[in-house]
Amino acid sequence: MQLGRMGKTVKPGRDIARAVFAQLEPVARRMAPKLDIPPIFIVGLPRVGSTLASILATRHLRCAYFSNLLMATPASPVLTAMLAGPRRAFGGTDDLANRFGETNCSQGPSQGYRFWNRHLGTSETPAPLDEARKAMMRQTIAALQGIAGGPFINKWQKNGLRIPFLADLFPGSVFIEITRDPLDTALSILSARRQSHGGEAGWFSVRPSTLTLSDYVSVHEQIAAQVAATRAIIDRDLGGLPKANVQTYAYTTICADPKGWLRLVALHYEAATGIPIALRDTPAQKLSARHPLAEKADQHLLGAALARFEGAFPAS
Repeated sequence: MQLGRMGKTVKPGRDIARAVFAQLEPVARRMAPKLDIPPIFIVGLPRVGSTLASILATRHLRCAYFSNLLMATPASPVLTAMLAGPRRAFGGTDDLANRFGETNCSQGPSQGYRFWNRHLGTSETPAPLDEARKAMMRQTIAALQGIAGGPFINKWQKNGLRIPFLADLFPGSVFIEITRDPLDTALSILSARRQSHGGEAGWFSVRPSTLTLSDYVSVHEQIAAQVAATRAIIDRDLGGLPKANVQTYAYTTICADPKGWLRLVALHYEAATGIPIALRDTPAQKLSARHPLAEKADQHLLGAALARFEGAFPAS
């Protein structure tokens, strides 16, 4: 009974603390040190290894990011980071395990959707922001960077459909694209659909506005169309950025040489921005690249659908 009474008091107490922190957040944003430099956004199709890239980057590079600790108070990330200190707020994690982008420990990287949804809404194409909101968001990221002493890094699947928006909101942003074999990507999306609450028939991850689900009868066609349509948008939008601000890496390359990959990220970021990134320590020399286990029927159906939809989607 005591545990039951205690449980009932936790949520109201947490909500009160969050409300108080939210009221103090503007003060924290003004007081925090500022490092007004371009952030880094990790983009790519669903299930390509972008979460692994995020975990490695936030653990081994000196950077700011939305940790799970900060996203416990999404209305006040700067105040939480100031109170926790850079080591607790941005210490990273050696635990590579995650479930659909969600990491396990308080210092693990969060996708930050609670922050993004709060300020941008849930649409893949956010409405234009007023100047006050833009200034507040830029100040928030600059403050987090000032506390951490390095660039802000964020991976969220919707970032791939918001590249021009993010590039405008944060001028000079660097985009790291993670790629993977298209069939492996599609098979992994199919596996994720089967494991998620909606089951195989339920949608998983981003849905481009150019995609009309009613046009596709089977689950395999839906997934292949999702891959092709998302790929077209990312290719178009990254192609519109300065080449120095775009880095593209294969998932298998990251796994084969994590240390080399992180050095390339830091080197190319400095080349694009003139700002060095410190490498905190050395990751494992090699990781095992995963290949989805799949029935031959699924491989055949997805492979055929991917071939049929390649180049079939306009980017807008």
